[in-house]
Amino acid sequence: MRLGLVFPGMVLMALSAAPVWALNDPTRPPTPVTHEAVAESGPAFSLDSIMLGPARKIAVIDGVARRQGEVFGDGVKLLHVYPDRVQLRV
Repeated sequence: MRLGLVFPGMVLMALSAAPVWALNDPTRPPTPVTHEAVAESGPAFSLDSIMLGPARKIAVIDGVARRQGEVFGDGVKLLHVYPDRVQLRV
């Protein structure tokens, strides 16, 4: 009778010591990827939003809407607006 009580306890101990793996939730949206590329001595900018349309491409940088090709600040030019990033010339 004593063996009957010990065996289930040993099984539970063995299962609790097994490694645990996280499962991926297929319904969860992908985690957004942030791209931070800052020049060593250059200024840092905050890309807040991107709006692409057939006639114009706009990026909201540091809270201000900027058109592709616009020059702002100390000669910073918004060269290109991509769907997920922008290209600046500082």
